[in-house]
Amino acid sequence: GHGGIAINVGTDSLGMLAFAQNGTHRWSVEMENTATPSLSFNEAGTTRVTFDNGGLVGIGTDSPSSYNSSTNNLVIRDSGSGGMTVSTGASNTGYYAFNDGEDTTLEGLIQYNHTDDYMSFRTNSVDDRVVIDTSGNVGIGGTPSVQLHLTRATDPVIALSSTTHGQNWHIGIDTSEGSGAPP
Repeated sequence: GHGGIAINVGTDSLGMLAFAQNGTHRWSVEMENTATPSLSFNEAGTTRVTFDNGGLVGIGTDSPSSYNSSTNNLVIRDSGSGGMTVSTGASNTGYYAFNDGEDTTLEGLIQYNHTDDYMSFRTNSVDDRVVIDTSGNVGIGGTPSVQLHLTRATDPVIALSSTTHGQNWHIGIDTSEGSGAPP
């Protein structure tokens, strides 16, 4: 069989499991039994983590559903400076991955390689679409060797466009005339 502790509360009530130290309330796990129940972890009366009835998670907020619905699955809130850290070994890589299904395919990826100290971005399942190396050099389509390095199998081009004046400038390599060397 199964064993456990059950806390059964009525409608519009608060179920709580509290932890105290020398008689002082330190932590609690609380479940609000309302029309939209939520489960929260609290420290000395301050909500630290909330799981709402829609499966949204808030760290530092008890209302993750009040944030933009495109990005509120996990909300990290701090009234001052805040953030999130991915910490890996000194010779390993940290990742933020994007997937459009429940499988192992990573369509998008932001990774930081600690061995060589570079950050890279993957789109459409292709690695290294953009790479920023340890010197701050930026490579588009490959690893950079200068401040801005474009790599493409056929005719890399930079386009500058003005929506105000309707003008376009293109800087690139034209190989249609043979060797591609300037005249």
